[in-house]
Amino acid sequence: MVAGTLMIQIEEGLLAGIWAFIIALVGYVVAVIVEKLVVKGYRYFGFKDYMEKTGYERAVLGIEFETILKELAKWWVFLVFLVQAAAVLNLGTVTYFFSMLLNGFTLLAIAIIYFSAGAIVAHYVGEKLEESGVIGGNFTIILTKAVILYISAITALQLIHFSGVEFLNELVELLVAAFVIAFGLGVGIAFGLGGQELAKEILEKNKTKIKKLFK
Repeated sequence: MVAGTLMIQIEEGLLAGIWAFIIALVGYVVAVIVEKLVVKGYRYFGFKDYMEKTGYERAVLGIEFETILKELAKWWVFLVFLVQAAAVLNLGTVTYFFSMLLNGFTLLAIAIIYFSAGAIVAHYVGEKLEESGVIGGNFTIILTKAVILYISAITALQLIHFSGVEFLNELVELLVAAFVIAFGLGVGIAFGLGGQELAKEILEKNKTKIKKLFK
């Protein structure tokens, strides 16, 4: 009887393993199909042409936005099927692991899309500032883009509950404070040196008047 029960358990385990493999395999096939659909939709609705024409397609760290979207869609779908495959195996720890992985990947995908949108906005704003001939030229443009990217990055990191966000905020505040102090010292020194020359010039011009005044 024990041997019969053991055989039944082995058969059920093998059957569950086969079903889990089939679900994972089907999941990968579906994921690849979704990837292709995302690419087709992205190009069919003209997003690809528009992004390439405007120069935004590689605005996200030089990576094509199409690649970001299709890879995120593909692996998210595959992970959904992996969770179901693990559930069939009836292994609580494995199912929990893949469920946590899916949740983490979902948050990561949202964060990446959010940062990507921020990078595109930064690129767009930079172009518009360049066209308008903004005061400060390239420095102002670079600074504005950096601020937009920083806000996007911090928000994206908060979405995935990154513990170092507060440290990054403090670091940026420190850098800004250091920049302001350095800028103030530079202006002060420049003004001081320039003021000396200006005072000397004024005194030279009015030397005669000053002498007459004290006679």
